[in-house]
Amino acid sequence: MTVEVANPRELSRVRAYLTREPETVEWIAEYVNAADVFYDIGANIGLYSIFAAKLRRGELKVFSFEPESQNYASLNRNVYVNGLSNVITTLCMAVSDSSRINRFYVRGNLRAGEAIHQFGRPKDDRGNDFTPVHEQGMMGVSLDDLCFSFGLEFPTHMKIDVDGQESSVIQGAERVLGDPRLHSVMLEITEGPSLNDGVQSIYARFKEAGFSALKRAKIPNSRTDSSNVIFVRSGGC
Repeated sequence: MTVEVANPRELSRVRAYLTREPETVEWIAEYVNAADVFYDIGANIGLYSIFAAKLRRGELKVFSFEPESQNYASLNRNVYVNGLSNVITTLCMAVSDSSRINRFYVRGNLRAGEAIHQFGRPKDDRGNDFTPVHEQGMMGVSLDDLCFSFGLEFPTHMKIDVDGQESSVIQGAERVLGDPRLHSVMLEITEGPSLNDGVQSIYARFKEAGFSALKRAKIPNSRTDSSNVIFVRSGGC
């Protein structure tokens, strides 16, 4: 894998991506196969998208969603320098509960590698207000509309890392979750007293759709109480 690094934040991501969340790498290696379609929702600069594509020797189809402008530029550059432009399709849009145009609020710094940006509201992953350093116009789209209205190839596996907006993503994915073509989901869930209702709703929706929570791994050094949870459709993949 080749990654172009332009700032310290990107460098820290590159140095830690194999060790900070090893369960993500292990899940991709175990579950995502060459014949599959992989959605990377909240792709940032593209490390896991590129890892999956490289691991499967360019035979896997990858769709990488990243709404923040600097991350999206870096994502595309990394796809290009790895020779994966015909394997990874990058999409600058926010996956949400419905399809609409809204504001996208950039938190912290306007540079590649940053996170905790938010679509539709300037509230961080803890639910606290923040003052954005920049605002973008952004198209939000639900997974159900992506697959059943716009005709995007249906995912076999999805990684969802959207910094506190996971409830919105899941709300917009009722048909996708219920479709047996979807085999597994790696979801980063942000927990906390003010978020408990949303967290319980996520688990309930997956259970109703026929998934079991196979593994839950705390994310070390996280600014919130966050975990990666692997949901697998009951009966195996």
